[in-house]
Amino acid sequence: MKTYYGWKSDQQFYRAYAKRLKIVSTLWYQKPRKTEKQIRSFYQETDYAVLRQMLHHKNNCFPEIARYIPKNRKGIWFCEYGCGVAPVTSWLLPHFPNINFSLVDIDTPTLKFAKWRFRENPNVEIIKVPLNNLPLKRKYDLITCFEVLEHVTEPFKIIRHIVKHLKIGGMLFVDFIADEAGDENLAQSQAQRDETIDFLNSNLKIVWPLDKNWKKDGGFGQYVKLKDIKVN
Repeated sequence: MKTYYGWKSDQQFYRAYAKRLKIVSTLWYQKPRKTEKQIRSFYQETDYAVLRQMLHHKNNCFPEIARYIPKNRKGIWFCEYGCGVAPVTSWLLPHFPNINFSLVDIDTPTLKFAKWRFRENPNVEIIKVPLNNLPLKRKYDLITCFEVLEHVTEPFKIIRHIVKHLKIGGMLFVDFIADEAGDENLAQSQAQRDETIDFLNSNLKIVWPLDKNWKKDGGFGQYVKLKDIKVN
């Protein structure tokens, strides 16, 4: 990240982080944040999320995902949906350099950073989520969707789209934080949380379920798609 920003020391990072944190603490309320376009604009107005996510994910590792990636099969596709700075891909790539990665997110500084981060990896593609549309075209062996659903206006629609693009036998790793609506946690998303979790628990094989009654954060969900599901 120091190379990306041209910083020469860690102290420059922490100064930049503190400065942006002070600014972004009021940024959400400076404009209306009701429509999809208005909400997206918040993430386009600052690169604070790049710094926040890199700090938050700096020690992350994902062996629980790696164990389900076939080592000897060719043509594996992995999708990090709502990737931000792509912490999952960053950890998996050195362990699985021959599989294919799709990084999916709205067009923001975090996605630009992810594109730069993997600029020398031809097996990593960047997919921008168009406004009022859904982005996936191919089907995937594994999909992750972490720290996303509480920030979008239509989580139920997104989950159905993700499941549609999961291969038979494919695996989904997902979370859905339950929180009082405010700032980046949207009232629209919380209103659809129960039906989103019900859809997953009813239509996919449960390895580890999301719990809609666990009001702290809903936990971590792991699911397998065993059959085709009719979704719009």
